[in-house]
Amino acid sequence: MFSIQLFFIIALISCVTQKSFTKKKYHFVTVDDYDNLYIHVYVKPGCKKNKITDMDFSSISVDITTKDVGKECNEELIKYLAKVLQIKEDYLSIEKAGNTSSILFKVDNKTDCSRHRAIHNLVYAWELPEKQLSSNYYHSSASSSSS
Repeated sequence: MFSIQLFFIIALISCVTQKSFTKKKYHFVTVDDYDNLYIHVYVKPGCKKNKITDMDFSSISVDITTKDVGKECNEELIKYLAKVLQIKEDYLSIEKAGNTSSILFKVDNKTDCSRHRAIHNLVYAWELPEKQLSSNYYHSSASSSSS
């Protein structure tokens, strides 16, 4: 009985520690108190393909095919990020648009997209060329991560 209680205490401490780690600044994916995800994106419009071109601690850089930053660019970016994160576009919204090309996106907590899964999918999309980035990977990883 004591070992079970000790196990739950250790599990609770590790969850609290992990939660406070995800709230640190200078990460391109952060989590708030309500488990909403926030993704910091730097947009470069007018490119040939929609793709993630760079990552650092504070943001990810995304090339978008639309010519100007604005409504069309934001819609295209939401479609692309929703595809990469494997979520519906309705759960992804613009929380804050600082200067013309720096955008903070919010992923609603109603999705099953965790911080770990979001980072994994973003890194995967960044590392692979567009030809290899298929929806088959996303469906297989989503089903394996939910089990």
